[in-house]
Amino acid sequence: MLQSQTYLNNALLPHLKQALDEDLMRHHCRALLGADTGADILSCRVTRLRYRRAQRCIIQYEMTLKQPDDTVHTHWLAGYQYADKDRFRARARRQKRLNAICHPADGLLAGAVIDEIGLLLERFPFDRRIPALAPFYTCIEQVIGNNLAKILGSQNWLLKNLFAQPVRWRIGLSSVIQLTLLVQHKRKRKTQRCNLYLKIYAPGAQADPESGLQGLESVNRLPFKLPHRLMSDPQQKFSILKSVEGLALDTMLLDDSANPADARRLAGVLARWHSSGKSLGKQYSKIIFNTVLNHSVEVLCSAAPACASRLNQLAEKIRRQMVHAIYCPAHLDLKPEHIIFNASQITLIDIDSAADADPMIDIALLYARLRHADTLHGLPEAASRRFGLQFVTAYHKRVPSHWWNNFSTCYAWALLKMAVHLFESQHPDWAASIEQLLEEAELSTGRDRGRLPLLFDATAKPRPGNSALIRQQVWFNKLKLG
Repeated sequence: MLQSQTYLNNALLPHLKQALDEDLMRHHCRALLGADTGADILSCRVTRLRYRRAQRCIIQYEMTLKQPDDTVHTHWLAGYQYADKDRFRARARRQKRLNAICHPADGLLAGAVIDEIGLLLERFPFDRRIPALAPFYTCIEQVIGNNLAKILGSQNWLLKNLFAQPVRWRIGLSSVIQLTLLVQHKRKRKTQRCNLYLKIYAPGAQADPESGLQGLESVNRLPFKLPHRLMSDPQQKFSILKSVEGLALDTMLLDDSANPADARRLAGVLARWHSSGKSLGKQYSKIIFNTVLNHSVEVLCSAAPACASRLNQLAEKIRRQMVHAIYCPAHLDLKPEHIIFNASQITLIDIDSAADADPMIDIALLYARLRHADTLHGLPEAASRRFGLQFVTAYHKRVPSHWWNNFSTCYAWALLKMAVHLFESQHPDWAASIEQLLEEAELSTGRDRGRLPLLFDATAKPRPGNSALIRQQVWFNKLKLG
């Protein structure tokens, strides 16, 4: 297996292969079960890993548990392996102390120490980096009930039921939980369902960028909407957001309802925001850009050592070509699922990473994700690439031509980030994908920088009979920028 031949053979983390063996982990995860639970572990699937060669590896698992009453529950786990044995032993002692004082209602332990393979396991919501998470999550119904009037803006509702589902954990210093509330009106007795999102941050996390953007939105200075914030507590580092009404772009692409008008709307929104000049108070600087690039190359060199020389040459070319001169407000994590359309507006979500940056970072990231939406998200390839072409066409018409000088370079940078994501998410074809994305990035940086790269190829054909799109392709192929 190529994965074990490249990434898993690390002398300083000798048990990494075992920690990624899902069948073996089913056995080891029994250490989390109480003696009399009678539960059966159906699976323990690796969902993500983060790796620092010769230092440590963090592995996220999704454990599926079947209870004696035949109900099935899913639990999120984080596993840690360290090259430094003293660090492992110190963390192991702390985990055992935590297990001694924590008695979760479901009977499982908060974590476990698997000495046999040098692995520490933490179980959601017990997180040493986000200490408020476990207390909040374990009494979440009480917390929401006590603050229901503040959340809903009315004293007229009673909380009848609450369902909490974690949707993000151990990605950044925050956790996101989806809340479904069933509430009943005190007088009219009618019931209503409310969909909310709870974000909990680590104590050292930076202030939420949304707070500054909310002020601009309140005076109509943003061309898009943000999720409506119902409640926020800066001291306890949490906020509660209302679920956004509308359809996410990934859903629209999946059911083939995204059209050129939607692409033009999105292009117009981003062009207006990028051109606004309203600083967000923090900068995605050259140092940060290069730090992300260096991290991507480091991870990919470890994952695919045969490509190391090419990766390092490409990184040097990206550093040399990228000109850090334009800084505009930017989202910096634009994905199809982060863009919500409804009849009157577009809402952007997960905007925690927003900063002043080169606008081509936003455009290149989104275009790369649309171009490879099939591999990344399982979305229809033709529809996604067509939308990407329509979006870039419309955006180009709305912004200064010199902005595009960095597009080829940012696109190559974005492709490396995508390759890292596929590897860290353990996509089944990550090895082949790294090679494919590397070749595409090399082609991008090798193109004439006066042309938009990689907009057209045999796999991104227009629909039959769509003469307007054919003319658009001819126009783009002749287009000179800068």
